[in-house]
Amino acid sequence: MTISGELPRILIIPLASNVVPREEVIELLKQWRENSESLLRGIDIAFFPEIIDEKNIDKALSRINAMIEDVHGIVLMHLTGGTSKLALEVLINITKAKPFLVWAFGKFNSLASALNTKSRIQNLLNTPIPVPIVYEDIKPIQEFAVISKAIDYAYASHKILLLGPTTGVRVPRGYHIVQSLRLKNILKPVPRDILEEVIRRIQNWIDDAEAINDQSLSKALTIYVNVKDLLNTLMERKKVKVKLASIECYNLIKYYGVAPCLAVSLLLEDGYIITCQRDIPAIFGILLLKEITRNYVWLADISKIIKDEKILVFSHSCANPLLSQSRDKIRVLKHRFRPVYGVIRVPPPIGEDVTIVQIDLQQNKLIWYEGKIVGPARPYEDIEATQMSVKLKPEDFEKFLERCIDAHFLLTYGKWGHLIDRTNELLKQVTILRELKGV
Repeated sequence: MTISGELPRILIIPLASNVVPREEVIELLKQWRENSESLLRGIDIAFFPEIIDEKNIDKALSRINAMIEDVHGIVLMHLTGGTSKLALEVLINITKAKPFLVWAFGKFNSLASALNTKSRIQNLLNTPIPVPIVYEDIKPIQEFAVISKAIDYAYASHKILLLGPTTGVRVPRGYHIVQSLRLKNILKPVPRDILEEVIRRIQNWIDDAEAINDQSLSKALTIYVNVKDLLNTLMERKKVKVKLASIECYNLIKYYGVAPCLAVSLLLEDGYIITCQRDIPAIFGILLLKEITRNYVWLADISKIIKDEKILVFSHSCANPLLSQSRDKIRVLKHRFRPVYGVIRVPPPIGEDVTIVQIDLQQNKLIWYEGKIVGPARPYEDIEATQMSVKLKPEDFEKFLERCIDAHFLLTYGKWGHLIDRTNELLKQVTILRELKGV
């Protein structure tokens, strides 16, 4: 249940003082690259071609800025002592706000300089900005690279297709609605042979043979075909790399007698990122979580709280079929609000660990809880079609009740709390840097 993508790419910038003989520093760096660079497998490493010192720092800055365009994060490699000022100069003068990490190489008093770098940055900004430091054990650099790529990706300027009215829509900074369409535009007729091709894809999920000819199911699949065509056209015309959209679902049910949930689910399976209820902020969280976990992410509502058992029940009528424990158990159903197609029931894997996440856009952080999927054994009839019962530890259950900020949640299989904490540190770091640079 994982996704794939390009390798995270980091820029390592070696820093050294002129006080230490340069031939010794060069030999030290050469030995590391020969003996230890293989420890950072799974990372695309770009090395700045020169060791930066007091003499070449000014000329090096323009070259660093050119290289930063193509990397996700920066590693300030303190080869010697006396390099904290150099590190500060680099961070102040880079034009892009990228996650950064300080690496104390362990020789020539480099650890002291790394710690001084942290102190100088915090004093300059007058804020406790997170500054992760690596010393001896370099494995955290791999984790840093993965998170840096996720943050760089989520913070990129994304273009989003909005299907429905723009009134009241919250859009994260840097994201843009490139086109807003009336809902009736996604209901224009499509050729029957195309619809039949989609029906063959889902026919094993339909128990009612008469549903194949139901008008509302045809409308639901029409939405799927039209939205997919719109997104592909948008990608070609606007040169958009990521296929993002958000849709107003309730008005489609209320005014047009069709539930778009099945269409959204099929688009998710095709690799598009689409949210319902015009929840564009959730796109930021989905992009971030997909990158750091390499898992699929489910957007859901909190529907029930079973306090005595410390269980939360989430539900939604949209779900990526790839989240299912068994594709044979997926079902296409009518919506619970109105007897129209189509919604989808995707059974979750009982016993699997799951991480529940909310996005706090005001503080640019992820609020998380870890739990275990315990059901439901039988679907509830009064909530939406895809359902997941999650049991929390008692202390986490109480935190959930205190910290819950709205009704929407992102869920992904596995235990990701530690990685999310590290992500929050770098999110705070990049947020401060973006404000400093006026981004």
